[in-house]
Amino acid sequence: MMHRITFSAVVLAFVGSASLAQAAPPIGLIVGDKVAFTKELQKKYEANLRSAGVGAELLTQSPGPNKLAWANAARRLDAYEAGLIVGVIPPIDLELFIDNCCTSLVYIGEARGSLPEPTERVTGVVWQIPIASGVNYLKQMGAQRIAVVGGRGGADFDRLKKEASATGAKLGVATAAVLVRNKREVSNLVGYDAVFADGSCSRKTCLKPVLKHAAENRMPTAAAVPGAEESGAILTMQPDPQEVAGLAAKMSVLLLKGAEPAKLKFAVAKKVMLTVHFKESQKLGIKVPTGILSSAARVLK
Repeated sequence: MMHRITFSAVVLAFVGSASLAQAAPPIGLIVGDKVAFTKELQKKYEANLRSAGVGAELLTQSPGPNKLAWANAARRLDAYEAGLIVGVIPPIDLELFIDNCCTSLVYIGEARGSLPEPTERVTGVVWQIPIASGVNYLKQMGAQRIAVVGGRGGADFDRLKKEASATGAKLGVATAAVLVRNKREVSNLVGYDAVFADGSCSRKTCLKPVLKHAAENRMPTAAAVPGAEESGAILTMQPDPQEVAGLAAKMSVLLLKGAEPAKLKFAVAKKVMLTVHFKESQKLGIKVPTGILSSAARVLK
């Protein structure tokens, strides 16, 4: 489904912005999950573009949570001659997205392993949330055997296994990577007493069934999936949507003015916000230490 948003003509009041406001081609925005994080990010992104004097039409797409849907969304926006496409947390590998995107792309999502390099058509904004952060929180909550859940196999899961093993050794707690790509594979969680969901754990096929299993077994949960608290995660670690939106808008303006993606390094959002779903923890009889509560940016009661 395509939605159109046109920025107000008030942007022309900004010094030196009139030519950009009048000449800028449409901007395509692809957003899958409609959670508080992505809604706030989109709102702040639009506001930052207005402040920069961009009067371009914004075309938004909300595809389903699969690779084909996102690839098709990119193709449709390209057909509408969008001068720029912004993809917010795609459920798709960056390399595959590049292959199916035919215009300049601002990729917004988690960087797994090393930071990506910009290409001829793609740059973006990324963040990294170390497994150690979530595992340490769960250890403080009394967990002794923690499943580090990923939703993708192959090289991505190999990376997760190494990181989970190193984290457990460093923190003195038993950890192991567990692959969950569908409801059937939730049985792989038997024998663990806490769950950390990695950013590769997609909301529909991984996160929701994992959190359902954890709730049924009264297991503490932490997730590096933006908006995971809305699916029942007790602890959610995610980047600051305002910081991400500001970086993405700044990069978008540069690209609209003619900058080459290959010459713009991926920006890194550094602020990580912790949300504690205190109401969920109380319902399950799981105690959240005062130290964790005091460090949270948001506590849901």
